[in-house]
Amino acid sequence: MWEHLVLEYIQAHVYESQIQYWRTADGREVDFVIRSGRDKVDAIECKWRRDQFDPAALRLFRSFYPKGTNYLICPITAPGYQKRISNMDIYVCNPAGWSKKATQPAK
Repeated sequence: MWEHLVLEYIQAHVYESQIQYWRTADGREVDFVIRSGRDKVDAIECKWRRDQFDPAALRLFRSFYPKGTNYLICPITAPGYQKRISNMDIYVCNPAGWSKKATQPAK
């Protein structure tokens, strides 16, 4: 249910982008992937609780697509913060925090 709510939010804010998902034959998946540049792909994981996040699938995804921003979208009150999880930088945020960060001009 949470994934569907996040998908609706993303579609409303980046309607010009193609939102996809990534899944391996053995069932590992990244909830949503959005191209953010010529060779950059943003990865979005949706979890109701932050402690439910397992970074294994995201780590595998990044072995194929190393460039882009990693997001963990949860229903938290803070707009967002950067966290290092399993040797990856992940922006933990609520949907509004994702929108704010995802639409910032590239540095």
